[in-house]
Amino acid sequence: MITETLGRAPFRWRRLLLSALAGGVPGVVLAWFLIWRWWLLPSPLAEVDFAARYLFCSAVFLAGALYGAHRAVRGSEAGGRTVAAMAALLPLTGGIAIPVTMAFASAIGYRTSAPALLAEALIVGALLAAGTVAARWWALRPLVGPPRLVSR
Repeated sequence: MITETLGRAPFRWRRLLLSALAGGVPGVVLAWFLIWRWWLLPSPLAEVDFAARYLFCSAVFLAGALYGAHRAVRGSEAGGRTVAAMAALLPLTGGIAIPVTMAFASAIGYRTSAPALLAEALIVGALLAAGTVAARWWALRPLVGPPRLVSR
């Protein structure tokens, strides 16, 4: 029987995803205060443009996720390329997550119940996790080489 196999390097997906998520927590906390709880902050920060606050929180989240991923893959094969690929792909997948999440929110009538918010967070999380997995695969691709046929 002839099968197509790839000689892959170990990925350590769980460690990479959890480290990137943990690194992104400061951005989520900052978003909570700057976007949803802005009245708790002094008045100069409360008057900053809403879009600028979103962009700033996204940048903090991305920087934290990249730092967490860097800590998870340092010393492993293609660690630096993984972080660079994440820096390229996560803004794209985040940009895709926005209209998908907005369409879902529109479809359910913009509910703010816990299950609705959890579903929206899962949509965003799944797309960002997919971007992280794709970045790791992309970074390891030069090490893997082309598929080869192996007979058994």
